[in-house]
Amino acid sequence: MKYDTITRAAFIKRPNRFVAEVDIDGKRETVHVKNTGRCKELIKAKKAGYKAILAFVIQMDGVTEVRPNVGTHPEFGEAMDDARKAGVEIRHFTCHVTPDTLEITGRA
Repeated sequence: MKYDTITRAAFIKRPNRFVAEVDIDGKRETVHVKNTGRCKELIKAKKAGYKAILAFVIQMDGVTEVRPNVGTHPEFGEAMDDARKAGVEIRHFTCHVTPDTLEITGRA
Protein backbone atom coordinates (compact mmCIF):
# COMPACT_ATOMS: atom_id res chain seq x y z
CA MET A 1 0.00 0.00 0.00
CA LYS A 2 1.31 3.45 -0.86
CA TYR A 3 -0.13 6.61 0.67
CA ASP A 4 -0.17 9.69 -1.54
CA THR A 5 -0.98 12.39 1.01
CA ILE A 6 0.75 12.17 4.38
CA THR A 7 0.50 14.64 7.26
CA ARG A 8 2.70 13.97 10.28
CA ALA A 9 0.83 14.34 13.57
CA ALA A 10 1.27 13.48 17.23
CA PHE A 11 -1.48 11.42 18.86
CA ILE A 12 -3.20 13.13 21.80
CA LYS A 13 -6.25 11.00 22.65
CA ARG A 14 -9.06 8.91 21.24
CA PRO A 15 -12.38 9.98 22.78
CA ASN A 16 -14.34 7.27 20.97
CA ARG A 17 -13.89 4.55 18.35
CA PHE A 18 -14.44 6.90 15.40
CA VAL A 19 -12.53 10.01 16.52
CA ALA A 20 -8.96 10.84 17.50
CA GLU A 21 -7.38 14.09 18.56
CA VAL A 22 -3.95 14.85 17.16
CA ASP A 23 -1.43 17.68 17.15
CA ILE A 24 -0.40 18.91 13.70
CA ASP A 25 2.31 21.57 13.78
CA GLY A 26 1.19 22.82 17.19
CA LYS A 27 -2.52 22.88 16.30
CA ARG A 28 -4.98 20.44 17.88
CA GLU A 29 -7.09 18.69 15.21
CA THR A 30 -9.95 16.20 15.41
CA VAL A 31 -9.65 13.41 12.83
CA HIS A 32 -11.76 10.45 11.71
CA VAL A 33 -10.52 6.94 12.60
CA LYS A 34 -11.26 4.70 9.62
CA ASN A 35 -11.07 1.20 11.06
CA THR A 36 -12.50 0.82 14.53
CA GLY A 37 -12.93 -2.93 14.84
CA ARG A 38 -16.16 -4.87 14.61
CA CYS A 39 -16.05 -7.75 17.10
CA LYS A 40 -19.84 -7.88 17.65
CA GLU A 41 -20.48 -8.06 13.90
CA LEU A 42 -17.95 -10.91 13.60
CA ILE A 43 -19.75 -12.88 16.31
CA LYS A 44 -23.06 -12.47 14.41
CA ALA A 45 -21.37 -13.64 11.19
CA LYS A 46 -19.91 -16.68 12.95
CA LYS A 47 -23.28 -17.63 14.45
CA ALA A 48 -24.82 -17.33 10.97
CA GLY A 49 -22.38 -19.97 9.74
CA TYR A 50 -19.77 -17.74 8.10
CA LYS A 51 -16.03 -18.04 8.66
CA ALA A 52 -15.12 -14.98 10.70
CA ILE A 53 -11.60 -13.64 11.13
CA LEU A 54 -10.42 -10.69 13.19
CA ALA A 55 -7.16 -9.56 11.58
CA PHE A 56 -4.72 -7.12 13.15
CA VAL A 57 -2.16 -5.47 10.89
CA ILE A 58 0.61 -4.50 13.30
CA GLN A 59 2.15 -1.28 12.10
CA MET A 60 5.35 -1.42 14.14
CA ASP A 61 8.55 -3.39 13.58
CA GLY A 62 9.29 -6.03 16.22
CA VAL A 63 5.70 -6.46 17.49
CA THR A 64 4.04 -9.82 16.78
CA GLU A 65 0.69 -9.77 18.59
CA VAL A 66 -2.09 -7.51 19.82
CA ARG A 67 -3.46 -7.71 23.34
CA PRO A 68 -6.31 -5.53 24.52
CA ASN A 69 -5.50 -2.94 27.16
CA VAL A 70 -8.36 -3.83 29.51
CA GLY A 71 -7.21 -1.20 31.99
CA THR A 72 -8.06 1.65 29.65
CA HIS A 73 -10.66 0.02 27.39
CA PRO A 74 -12.24 -3.01 29.07
CA GLU A 75 -15.09 -3.14 26.53
CA PHE A 76 -12.67 -3.95 23.71
CA GLY A 77 -11.04 -6.70 25.79
CA GLU A 78 -14.43 -8.22 26.54
CA ALA A 79 -15.54 -7.98 22.90
CA MET A 80 -12.33 -9.63 21.68
CA ASP A 81 -12.67 -12.40 24.26
CA ASP A 82 -16.34 -12.94 23.32
CA ALA A 83 -15.35 -13.15 19.65
CA ARG A 84 -12.63 -15.72 20.37
CA LYS A 85 -15.05 -17.82 22.46
CA ALA A 86 -17.63 -17.67 19.65
CA GLY A 87 -15.09 -19.19 17.25
CA VAL A 88 -13.82 -16.06 15.52
CA GLU A 89 -10.26 -16.70 14.35
CA ILE A 90 -7.81 -14.00 15.46
CA ARG A 91 -4.78 -13.38 13.25
CA HIS A 92 -1.83 -11.01 13.57
CA PHE A 93 0.03 -9.73 10.51
CA THR A 94 3.40 -8.04 10.86
CA CYS A 95 4.35 -5.23 8.55
CA HIS A 96 6.96 -2.59 7.88
CA VAL A 97 5.89 1.05 7.77
CA THR A 98 7.64 4.04 6.24
CA PRO A 99 6.17 7.55 6.12
CA ASP A 100 4.41 6.78 2.84
CA THR A 101 4.15 2.96 2.63
CA LEU A 102 2.84 -0.04 4.52
CA GLU A 103 4.04 -3.53 3.56
CA ILE A 104 2.76 -6.71 5.19
CA THR A 105 5.82 -8.85 5.91
CA GLY A 106 4.32 -11.96 7.46
CA ARG A 107 1.86 -13.63 9.75
CA ALA A 108 2.76 -13.83 13.41
